[in-house]
Amino acid sequence: MLAETRHRFMQPKSDPSLRAAGTSFLELEITGFCPLKCRHCYADSSPEGDHGTMTADDWERVIDDAQALSMDTVQFIGGEPTLHLELPQLVRYALGKGLK
Repeated sequence: MLAETRHRFMQPKSDPSLRAAGTSFLELEITGFCPLKCRHCYADSSPEGDHGTMTADDWERVIDDAQALSMDTVQFIGGEPTLHLELPQLVRYALGKGLK
C-alpha cells in the first residue's frame, strides 16, 4: 500500500507536545516498484508496482509536517526506494530540515 493512501496531510504547529507519545521516527513508502517478486514481501511490491501519484513537492510537505511534529528521523522505504528518481532530492531535503 503506497503512502498516499496511508498518510493524510495536516497543518501541524511546531510543538513537541503534538507528537504522539514516544514517536520520533517516520517511514515514507515512496514507491511500490521493485525489480523482484518476493512472495514474502510485506509491501506487496513488484516489477508491476509504481511510484504512486505523490510528487517530490508532496513528499517535501510530508517531511515538513514530520519536522513540525518534532520527528527526528525519516526512513524512505518501498518497494525499492533507491530506484525512485527523486530519492536523492528527498534525502537532501530531509537532511536540510535537520532530520536523520
